[in-house]
Amino acid sequence: MEDRRGNELIFELEQVCPYLHDRTSLLPLRFQMVPVSGPAFDQCLAAGDRRTGHYLYRTQCPTCRECEPIRVTVQAFERTRSQQRVWNRGERLMTMRMGAPIVDDRRVQLFNAHRNQRGLNQPKTEFGETDYQQFLLETCCDTMALDFYLKDELVAVAICDRGAQAWSAVYTFFDPQFGHLSPGTYSILKQIDLCREFGVTWLYLGFYIEDCRHMQYKQVYRPNERLIEGQWTKFD
Repeated sequence: MEDRRGNELIFELEQVCPYLHDRTSLLPLRFQMVPVSGPAFDQCLAAGDRRTGHYLYRTQCPTCRECEPIRVTVQAFERTRSQQRVWNRGERLMTMRMGAPIVDDRRVQLFNAHRNQRGLNQPKTEFGETDYQQFLLETCCDTMALDFYLKDELVAVAICDRGAQAWSAVYTFFDPQFGHLSPGTYSILKQIDLCREFGVTWLYLGFYIEDCRHMQYKQVYRPNERLIEGQWTKFD
């Protein structure tokens, strides 16, 4: 179904839930016909939106409310001991470069290796350069990439959207053979640190889903808030 409301074209996507496979998800995808400004993007994130390509969406599943948007309170955040160890190791071994996101063979290779390792790629559904471009690089807002290098080798990429007072961690992927360095954790800690440096209030981490092991890690970044039944609830 397609509907037009103001500067948005709305398409309803119903599919098997990618997080809880025994359920059906409903995502009204809202194609943004004009760029979304920083303050407007802040409001979208506060309402529970995520971005994919030129689309914004929030779940509206008829029988399930497990997806809880989660955001880190940047200025109050303190690293745990284990997070501090990851931070120290990352600062010692890795170099970060921030800039406009790009697509090339290495990034697509890392993206697919990471998804395969997590069981997210189905047979014959690996991403090509066009898929990668449409998913991460085509955007309706201010999007940047954080590239992480071990010596001269690209080992991890974090895609991040920026509003005026809020940033959104869109997607992070890394070479599984360097998983012992915890590059996923380090990338989130780095984004929190950058938010603090730029005076940003919130870092949004997408959805927290208690019954999905791939999403449970987000609750360890505290204090955080989760959008539950329309209200942001604080967790210390």
